[in-house]
Amino acid sequence: MGLRVLLTSHDPMGQGLGGQEVVRLARALKRCGYQLRVLLADTTHQKTEWENQADFSVRRLICRPQDPTADLPMPLPCFDPGPEQIDFQQLSPTQWQCYQEQFRQALHLELQTFDPQVIHCQYAWIHAGLAMETGLPYVVSVWGPELEAAEQDSQFQRLVEQSTVGAARLLVPDPAVAYRLPPEARRPPGRVVLPPLHLEQEASFGSRMGELYLSVLEAWFGA
Repeated sequence: MGLRVLLTSHDPMGQGLGGQEVVRLARALKRCGYQLRVLLADTTHQKTEWENQADFSVRRLICRPQDPTADLPMPLPCFDPGPEQIDFQQLSPTQWQCYQEQFRQALHLELQTFDPQVIHCQYAWIHAGLAMETGLPYVVSVWGPELEAAEQDSQFQRLVEQSTVGAARLLVPDPAVAYRLPPEARRPPGRVVLPPLHLEQEASFGSRMGELYLSVLEAWFGA
């Protein structure tokens, strides 16, 4: 059986930077024989075509205002808000805490039922902070919008600093993003992974990511 990897995203499947990367990761890793689960936020439980094609399971926390059946009775928080969404920086303290706690509970369920060996989060944000709490090795794809939010709010700055310093690897889309990371996060050799990793074709992307996860496990547990 392949390595067990849990992917998380604030964006719905296939939407936004995080949701698109989750689809790419899931397809590539499944092709290489890895076991996958996805935990993400969405506005609907409707499956996407990628889930059916690649055969992997998704746990969704539904964000819908004025819906008593929703996990989170609020618009979907994101970094590029649309008609049914809200910017993370516009969340009230109560909404922020509710979002964080609901995902903390969902993550604990994944630990109990799936028992991932590696967690891979999109954005150095809430999910990365929750992954850090688990004590498991985690990888973060850092895209930049969370760094912009951190520059405007000290609370967000602390979250970005803690989640990046605690991560086993930080994947960035270009060197400019890497230089905006906290100095402590950039300092350990090999923590920041630059292109061409994000630019590779699916065939090689899955195997390269698998090698990266294995190196994370070896370093984390001293194997």
